[in-house]
Amino acid sequence: MRLDTSASIGEFMSASELAAAWNVTPATVRNLIKRRELPGYRIASKFLVRRADAEAYIQRVATQAQAAAA
Repeated sequence: MRLDTSASIGEFMSASELAAAWNVTPATVRNLIKRRELPGYRIASKFLVRRADAEAYIQRVATQAQAAAA
């Protein structure tokens, strides 16, 4: 995946920040990125996720959960 250099740093969250917001471990976030379920970027030893991609992932998972419950 190529990093869009026009994006500002504030548009990204680290795996640790996202994990804290989602109440999961940073390893869970990294695994989602590695499995390509969550778009993300690895820069050196850091994993970064766009805030918009994180929100879209949550929406997608919520929609799938609702469909499965119906």
